[in-house]
Amino acid sequence: MLAPKTHIPQCDWLWLAVLLGTVLLAGIGLRDPWPADEPRFAQVAREMVETGQWLFPMRGGELYPDKPPVFMWMIACVFLISGSLKIAFLLPSALSGIVTALAVFDLTRRLHGRQAAWLAVFTLLFTFQFILQAKTAQIDATVCMWITLGCYGVLRATLFPGQHRWWYAACVFMALGIMTKGVGFLPLLLLVPYSFLLRSQSATHDIYRLTAGQWLIGVMLLLATLAMWLLPMIWTVHASGNSAFVAYRDNILLNQTVTRYANAWHHIKPFWYYVTHVVPWAWLPVILLFPWLAGFWKDAFKLRRASVVMPLVFTVLTVLFFSISSGKRGVYILPALPMLVIAAAPFLQSVYARTGVRRLLLLFTLLISSVMIVLGGLALAGNGPLPALYIKHDVELTWWLIVTGAACAMAVLLTRRHSVAIWSAFSIVLWLSYSLWGAPSINVARTPHNIFEVAQRHLPGNAEVAVIDTKEQFILFNPFTVVHFGYHTPLSLQVQAAWQWQSEGTSGDAPRWILMPDSITSSCLDTDDAIEAGKAHRERWLLFPPSARRPVCELTSPLPQTFRYQGQPFD
Repeated sequence: MLAPKTHIPQCDWLWLAVLLGTVLLAGIGLRDPWPADEPRFAQVAREMVETGQWLFPMRGGELYPDKPPVFMWMIACVFLISGSLKIAFLLPSALSGIVTALAVFDLTRRLHGRQAAWLAVFTLLFTFQFILQAKTAQIDATVCMWITLGCYGVLRATLFPGQHRWWYAACVFMALGIMTKGVGFLPLLLLVPYSFLLRSQSATHDIYRLTAGQWLIGVMLLLATLAMWLLPMIWTVHASGNSAFVAYRDNILLNQTVTRYANAWHHIKPFWYYVTHVVPWAWLPVILLFPWLAGFWKDAFKLRRASVVMPLVFTVLTVLFFSISSGKRGVYILPALPMLVIAAAPFLQSVYARTGVRRLLLLFTLLISSVMIVLGGLALAGNGPLPALYIKHDVELTWWLIVTGAACAMAVLLTRRHSVAIWSAFSIVLWLSYSLWGAPSINVARTPHNIFEVAQRHLPGNAEVAVIDTKEQFILFNPFTVVHFGYHTPLSLQVQAAWQWQSEGTSGDAPRWILMPDSITSSCLDTDDAIEAGKAHRERWLLFPPSARRPVCELTSPLPQTFRYQGQPFD
């Protein structure tokens, strides 16, 4: 029978805090939000603070109905406290990564002991997809945290005696996960192997039953937590009579959940996409250990070892769940990773001790280090495959590749006798160097700062700028009053609306300019009078003054709604 191991030495907490804080918090405040998702969430959070409208997320004054609000609330809260959006936009993901790693450490220690817990947290922390998402302001690190906490609660309730209250906590965590991204209910997949093991007499010593009343209380807590967001939102929609709010409600409750899963309209990938295109790189180094772990997992299934079978089956079912939908992104399967590490945890000491594993990790890390050095050297010489956008005029990045590759190789060679040390040393050097040097060096290339530097040289401070084919970064970094015509409005209608908007300006109004990529052609605007603003996000952008507006433009009726946002310098 499993005995809960509740005491964790203070030194463990201290070293955990140092490790997680050093790796995951490094670099916060040194770069700006990058497309595609980061500027969107940062802008929504900024508007929440500015307008006081927290129930309905908005970007540039237009409702944003694609995601529930919890992640944006987290950014907004940090922004409200710190006053710096440059810090606020990354901090929730980093903190989510820290909480996820702590949950994995604590649960693994209770199940398999202190040494297994440390190996598990090192393995999870330095798995490529996990650390990348913890350093990215996407929603997935946060939903992974809620799902992991939900799994933690389910496993505490079912694998330890007298721990049924953790089922209640799990349901609250799942509700918060649903309010972050619709898939927060995924911990319920653990009940599939749990039900199977309950029917297996050989496994009853390892798992514990909950009563019907306990299950019901948990479900009621889940619904009650969801109601704290849903009821005010639905009531406000009903009371407002606003068609935009009605569309928001229908989209967030149905279109972005059931419809998006059952009949996806973008990111279309084949069924096997995760297995062939994501797992092989995103789950390094765990995927390299699979040949050695397979035998241990096979024996665990034979013995009906619930502490291994339940998280491992959860991993498989999660990947299968996302594989069934035709719409796929690599980050979707991130919540499966912590449970996979927990399933591997009791065997990691034996696996990492294998000479074959040590040699494989040594060769692999040296290969990556060598590739970085070679790519940096080729870029420095004016050749190579790296994007010219980052390399052609950026000698700093080429030196980052060379120096970091050399430092990684040195760290690997110094720790070559131990498998865990090899990968950990390599990862610490790589990710600290990326956070403190690499990411800041490409920051200008990932933002439209250069566009607005040109605009400020030609436009007065009180100018209004209509952005065609608008993206959130063109609102977030825009120091002028921003006008746009809806994110999903056809480009031809956006140009017509901009022409009409510009024609309505009078001599006493603020100057009205149009910012548009040169890939869009229109008879409404004369490109000969346009000012080249520069290149950003794979597009060359043009500024059209009022003189560039042609006398006649064929308009489609009705024109889209005009949205206005008072821009400001990004901080």
